[in-house]
Amino acid sequence: MPHPATWLNQGRWEDDPLPPQRSKTASERNLEFVQRVLERERAEDEQQAAFAAREQLALTAGEGWER
Repeated sequence: MPHPATWLNQGRWEDDPLPPQRSKTASERNLEFVQRVLERERAEDEQQAAFAAREQLALTAGEGWER
């Protein structure tokens, strides 16, 4: 076992193995997937709403709006 000062000076704590990580359950993975899908759909809905608002604004301003 190294001297405590040697252990500190050499950064030996980085040699210690990391504690084991618990694997995610199927339910946790499914929940994360659904959350990603819902977030993606929400972002797409916001983009479509913003586009429709810009298009309506252009039409009411008398400008032509091309897609």
